[in-house]
Amino acid sequence: MRTLAALALVAALAGAARAEEHAPVGLLEVATEGVSDTTGDKFEESIERALAAVNVPVMRSKVVRDKLAASDFVHGCSFGPCLRAVGRATGLDRLLVARIAGAGQSYSVVVSLVETEEGRLVSQVAQSCPVCTVDEAIATSTRAVVELITRREGEARSGKEVVSVPDDQERIARKKRHVRNLGILFSSVGAAALIGGIILAADDSGGAAVMVGGGAGMAAAGLGTLLLSVTF
Repeated sequence: MRTLAALALVAALAGAARAEEHAPVGLLEVATEGVSDTTGDKFEESIERALAAVNVPVMRSKVVRDKLAASDFVHGCSFGPCLRAVGRATGLDRLLVARIAGAGQSYSVVVSLVETEEGRLVSQVAQSCPVCTVDEAIATSTRAVVELITRREGEARSGKEVVSVPDDQERIARKKRHVRNLGILFSSVGAAALIGGIILAADDSGGAAVMVGGGAGMAAAGLGTLLLSVTF
């Protein structure tokens, strides 16, 4: 549902975009770290659909690689004069180079738009998502890429621009409340278990040590979760 909502927002951008087709853009590489190759494919598909909605043709990375197979392109090149080989082989004037990294529920996405004549950076999206799903990270990054490309279209490419897209503030607030509530719950249950264990210990009842240890552990986890909630 989040992905569909993101695509709906992208479709809204199409109304403001020019009716004529923009110059095509190619996906040179979508590197992944800590996430599956499938995630990279989903990211490419999301970008392709979203840019199609604003009349920007996309050449997928597989097609680009096939065209480069018989060229003098040096594998691993992502900027600089070595990108001229990509321009000659594909006819593309600009390329997207992306990297998606994940660790637990934290994701970062960096997408660079480079031109193939000199291999210079035109603009860039650098975005992190501290607590989210991979679909949310893909959706927000896709919107940022569409805004970046359509806004820069037709402008001079001599300068460098880094566009840092902030996370969705409403979603962060929801996550913060959720984590804070969990922290309160863990702390309350842990404190109750700790007090109960102390009472049992005073009566020399069995299981007091286990209850004290478990209560202390849960209370500590709750406090840690509460501290985490203030870092959002």
